[in-house]
Amino acid sequence: MKTRPINRNYSFLLSAYIMSSIGDWIYRLGIPFLIYQETKSALSMAVAYGITFLPFILVTPFGGVLADRFNQKTILLLGDFFSSLLVIVLAACISLGLSDLLVIYLLVFVVASVSAIHHPAHESIIPRLVSKNKLGKANSYLHTTDNALDLIGPLAGGSIIALLGVSNAIWINAVSFLISLLLIYRIRLTPDKTMKSEKDSKQTKVASIMNDLKEGFFYSWQNPVIKYGCILFIFLNFALTIFFANFMYFLVDVISLSPTEVGYTIALSGAGAITGSLAAPYLTKFLPEGKIILLCTLAAGFSSLLLLAAKNASSVGIAWGLVVICNSIIAVNYFTLRQKVVPLKFLGRAVATTRMISFLSIPLASVVGGWIMQTYDDIRIIIYLMSIILVFCGTVGLFSPLAGSQRYQPKTAD
Repeated sequence: MKTRPINRNYSFLLSAYIMSSIGDWIYRLGIPFLIYQETKSALSMAVAYGITFLPFILVTPFGGVLADRFNQKTILLLGDFFSSLLVIVLAACISLGLSDLLVIYLLVFVVASVSAIHHPAHESIIPRLVSKNKLGKANSYLHTTDNALDLIGPLAGGSIIALLGVSNAIWINAVSFLISLLLIYRIRLTPDKTMKSEKDSKQTKVASIMNDLKEGFFYSWQNPVIKYGCILFIFLNFALTIFFANFMYFLVDVISLSPTEVGYTIALSGAGAITGSLAAPYLTKFLPEGKIILLCTLAAGFSSLLLLAAKNASSVGIAWGLVVICNSIIAVNYFTLRQKVVPLKFLGRAVATTRMISFLSIPLASVVGGWIMQTYDDIRIIIYLMSIILVFCGTVGLFSPLAGSQRYQPKTAD
């Protein structure tokens, strides 16, 4: 296995991710636009968003089982193939005027389910492509690319939809999955002796799959780093979402920003996300990943208080940008730490389990944040609550196994 930060195999994976992500932005913008054209209903658009989110709670754990049972490359290839096929069906329905709302909802759910299965395999294949001491940089490049696409994607996707229409834009999304498939196909994996053999993996009885699922949950709870990291992310996601769900209200109603100023503010926070992703692996030269995660949680909590004094686009962008920098550093280092401490035979299920559990707090936070604003109409309550949760979690975490995470890393490569 080559030990360069980005070797040939990793370059194919990253390129495939870029292609499918560009297509995803077309899809993410096109579907709400299509539903609005058909229904003129904000509720219908909100339902589509909820349907997209649902599989990441219901389906992701099974994706983790598949990632541990089968060759991850095969899962990625099948994921791209079925995603392309489903999007082609959706584009054909739109082109033929068969875009019934229930049909769209069904296809949106199935496409999101494929993505939920795809994710654990995507993250668990990375340790098989790069050496262990390069995992930080590999995750940093991936996270930085993702943040850059969050800036470029909406502009590119919106322009394509405006020029070609929703139907043709969705066809382009299907093509992006096919290109991703070809790039994944070129990845060459060395055999992993810790995984079950192909013969054993094919014995996919329901009872066996459920046992694997249970084993994945049990392992995640028994591993101190994964367990406390997962608990931290439940509260971290809650704290950030409770504010972010009201972010647009804060910008438009409280700070009274114009649409141009809103775009400038979001761009500043996007730049913060990229900065944090790039800086993340270099911080491990001074501290282990676990302590970086906890110190950045504390820093995010204190930085969020700057929002109380924000009066214009620049001050909001800088204040929230600091929080976003910390969050990006946390994410990259946790992905890296998880890949280091979890054996490959459990990694897919560990990824799926932690993702599912940490995501559970997001819809709750959105509801709580909306209730606070409706009841008290005071964004300061939400900012204080976000800051208190982050500072409390960072402080308590310093006394948890997460702070001494280096003690739980295997001495030899898996």
